Amino acid sequence: MKRLTLILLGVLLCTPLYSDMNPYIAGVPVSGGGDTCNTLIYGNLEGANNYNLDICDHTDTYFVGQTYVNFDAEKTICKLSFSMTLEAGDISGKTYYAVIAPLNGTSMDVENIIATSSGVTGSNSWSETAVDFIFSPGVTLSKSKEYITAITTESVDASNYAVMNLTQTNVIAGGVRAFTSDGTLTNSSSYDAIWGAYESD
Repeated sequence: MKRLTLILLGVLLCTPLYSDMNPYIAGVPVSGGGDTCNTLIYGNLEGANNYNLDICDHTDTYFVGQTYVNFDAEKTICKLSFSMTLEAGDISGKTYYAVIAPLNGTSMDVENIIATSSGVTGSNSWSETAVDFIFSPGVTLSKSKEYITAITTESVDASNYAVMNLTQTNVIAGGVRAFTSDGTLTNSSSYDAIWGAYESD
């Protein structure tokens, strides 16, 4: 009996815990690696808030976002961050998404949207708040191609909506645009979004 007890004890001591084999238990990271998404590659998140543009308060603002050209080498975007503010009513029941799409002339190519982020629940406390939209897996963008990174709630509501905050400082190449749900351009601004694009570390 003593010999059997010692054998069992030895097996238990030499067997790795489940938490050693599985990096997540009940959604809590226990061990193991994984990419983070904190490297800012484009953007002007420090820009002063000079203006704003409504998001989904009208059919003309179904998509609102920032155009830019990927000037450098091919990049893989894992997160977009936009400065947003509650403008009217209650947006706590709304879900916001960021999308990345190519441009077709002045139109947003909605038939070929490259990626849609995970949804973000609206907050009535947003006030020039940097709201993060995550893309998992990351989205690879080609060099020297112009894209639109836009926000939508996928529904129009003139009484309950947020705005995208815009700036004239730390201006990046591109500009803010608004589009209908079919991609027709309705607003073209010389302002830029207070906006950032990130890649994995």
